[in-house]
Amino acid sequence: MTIKLPMGVEIEMNTRLPYDFDDIIRKIFKEYLGEAKTENLAFDKLNFIDLCIASIRNSKCAEEAVQDIMLKQTEYRLKILDELPEKSSFLNMNFMVYCYETGRENAELHTEYSSNYIENETIMKVVIRIIKVVLRRKKMAKKKRIKIGAMYREYGEMEGVLCRNCCNFITITDEGKRHCKCRGYGITREASTNWYGKYEACGLYNTPIDEKYKPIFKGGAEE
Repeated sequence: MTIKLPMGVEIEMNTRLPYDFDDIIRKIFKEYLGEAKTENLAFDKLNFIDLCIASIRNSKCAEEAVQDIMLKQTEYRLKILDELPEKSSFLNMNFMVYCYETGRENAELHTEYSSNYIENETIMKVVIRIIKVVLRRKKMAKKKRIKIGAMYREYGEMEGVLCRNCCNFITITDEGKRHCKCRGYGITREASTNWYGKYEACGLYNTPIDEKYKPIFKGGAEE
């Protein structure tokens, strides 16, 4: 599936976000800021999100969109009713309301982006991630070199769920102290494998570790 973004960027992806998706969005947003017409960063962020939605939907100008609706209705009448529509079919309140409702639905964030359920769910995850990246405070945008980043690079991200609810998130007791660990990352007695339950989960969420999925921690100092 190809996801179209502003500045002519296209991303080929499956059901998981690319590990460098956040970096891609930040780069596009930075380029957009160079062309932004407002002097208010908050407004720029909202405008950029709107632009992303329009790109993902491959939105057209209002005139082209209305022409497409007219063509579809004309094709329907020819195919089903074997007749051409009258001029009055388009010059009435019902048609105008339909055009308005279609435009409104296309501008909504939580809507049907694709008739394919899996693709639609994936696109909504993309939209959610774009909003998070763009609206996130600057100091959060630099949250890179952490252990969960290694999991994201390996397995992608899982939107809307936390590590603490994953089957691989466990607690161990060592010398009377409790430590949280991730089976997917690796378990040692060292603090370098301690885990934070409020991390946003990776794509390995609730997938038990077996011969196919092995811990990625190789030892040594964490990044």
